[in-house]
Amino acid sequence: MSSGSEVARYGLVQSHSFALMCLRNLDTDRFLSCSGSDKKATALLKLIYLEMFGYDMSWASFHILEVMSSQKYSQKRVGYLGAVQSFRSDTEVLMLATNLLKKDLASPQVPVLSLPLLTLPHILSPSLALSLLQDLLSRLSHSNPAVRKKTIVNLYRLSLVYPEAFRIAWPKIKEHLMDPEEDSSVTAAVINVVCELGWRRPHDFLPLAPRLFDLLVNSGNNWMAIKIIKLVCLWTVNSSMNYETER
Repeated sequence: MSSGSEVARYGLVQSHSFALMCLRNLDTDRFLSCSGSDKKATALLKLIYLEMFGYDMSWASFHILEVMSSQKYSQKRVGYLGAVQSFRSDTEVLMLATNLLKKDLASPQVPVLSLPLLTLPHILSPSLALSLLQDLLSRLSHSNPAVRKKTIVNLYRLSLVYPEAFRIAWPKIKEHLMDPEEDSSVTAAVINVVCELGWRRPHDFLPLAPRLFDLLVNSGNNWMAIKIIKLVCLWTVNSSMNYETER
């Protein structure tokens, strides 16, 4: 066996041993009944680490929700990380998280507002998408372009579990695409969404051709240009198929 393989195996054994030590040191009862939010957040970080080794942490869902609701950003961030790691669309406490997500989406502080925007794609369910649609739509007018970009991505993910969401959101999303003064990162996010949906129904986006051509020529963004060219290729193939069908 090569020395490299031995080192890798030794590292794996050490990591596994450390995980077992953390599991022994993590007093579950103390975690559940702990009144100190700092201690609870620290315990949750240990659980998140252990989860990466395959240990189940779904039993802690309610306590993750408690940490998410903390007024301290450092603790709230840990709670949202725990939600990303363990929550799924069928997690029961999601019903209890709806009001918290709404509150954080309305936060005037961008770091706090960003937490639900980064978490939602991992935990969305049809009922949660329906509840948060209007809250996300209002974030499209946020002054921070990073918030607008993340919101557009979230609206796309909403449309995958709640298709009606995109029909409602598209007029506002289109405004950001057509605005020549819009931040380039936001425009690129819209292009990504258009291309993802364009694979399914490319002809729906054909009216955007003049604006997309302008972006292709003038944007200077190579990744955006690649996306636009792919969409144009879809239009070409779709038109050729329609022509052959008519013949």
